[in-house]
Amino acid sequence: MKRTRTYVAVLALVGLAAFCLVGMGTLRAQNFATKTIGPAKVALCDIGELFSKYQRSKDMLDDLEKERQLFVAEGQKRVAQLEDLGQQLQGYVEGKPEHDKLFEKIQRAKIELEVWKKMQQGKILSKHLAMTKTLNQQISQAIADVAKERGLDLVLQFNPKKIEANNAQELVMKIRSRQVLYSQGDLDITAAVLQKLDETYRITKKK
Repeated sequence: MKRTRTYVAVLALVGLAAFCLVGMGTLRAQNFATKTIGPAKVALCDIGELFSKYQRSKDMLDDLEKERQLFVAEGQKRVAQLEDLGQQLQGYVEGKPEHDKLFEKIQRAKIELEVWKKMQQGKILSKHLAMTKTLNQQISQAIADVAKERGLDLVLQFNPKKIEANNAQELVMKIRSRQVLYSQGDLDITAAVLQKLDETYRITKKK
């Protein structure tokens, strides 16, 4: 009889403990549920416009274009030199030592020209890539700064309302890639971000 009472008492304690645990879990769930997230403050920003209008981006592209023009001019100079050698080659009799010597010189010059072209193109592409990475870091930081100043929770890519396309397939792709389908005009912070970027750039240029 005593064993039975002891067994019943143990079961009662176990049941009470389980009830308490369930109750605590329910209470925690209720407390968590009451901590609802309020409406997010959202803004829009046109990345393409920032890349095209940011003064440092313009300056870097100008420098890159100057380097490209120098590359083109040097390439044209080297091609002209090769053409002159080709004209000289026509004045020699094929099979003669003078002809063979000049012919080998032309072949070496052609190979050197192709190697030089690839190296210069690689340098320009690498510089453009590094430039784009730098600009992206600065633009992302400026967007984050403006968002914090305005108490924003989320900044989305701004999509121009007018979509330009050359054919139906391109139009469909652009429509499907749109991230924002409707927005109010006052949500656009592109001008504020651009102003912050240019102000920071002016300060760094003076140093």
